[in-house]
Amino acid sequence: KYGSALSLVLLDIDIEKESGFDVLSYMNIRRLTDDVPVICVSRTDTNDEWIRHAFEMGVTDNIVYPFDAEEAYRRMSNAIRLYAKQRQLISLITRRMAERDRSTRFLVALAAQVSDFRCGIDSADIFRIGHVTRMLLEYMSENYEGWHFDSRDVALICSMSLLHDLGKIGVR
Repeated sequence: KYGSALSLVLLDIDIEKESGFDVLSYMNIRRLTDDVPVICVSRTDTNDEWIRHAFEMGVTDNIVYPFDAEEAYRRMSNAIRLYAKQRQLISLITRRMAERDRSTRFLVALAAQVSDFRCGIDSADIFRIGHVTRMLLEYMSENYEGWHFDSRDVALICSMSLLHDLGKIGVR
């Protein structure tokens, strides 16, 4: 219901009504454990195999009951801060990649204009190659099993097709 708006999930893997592993599985299917730290709360007599399995399913930490309140608080705040830093880093990387993509598009456009001026090649033809490449990749992704391209792959391949086409132009 709350998704990544949650700061932290404290999960008792020994709960009666529903297995904590069912909750973890639900969170994993929706990829919630990517954005929300999950701290497992277990009893001292909890099977070690269960704890290992919980970590394999994406649990960030394990607190054993009975626990020291101050230690539990520190573990929770550390997990929240770590995930916040992770989100900041992802945001920074995303912004940098967008800047790089804009710079690449600018350089390709500049090179296409130079080729248009020096070689008499219509720069619009070069950009049509990128458009046709994008259409082909999208068609393949939709119609052929095993051929899936995410938006980053498509953008990269389209840029490379433009650069390849520009590279074939002779320098006088």
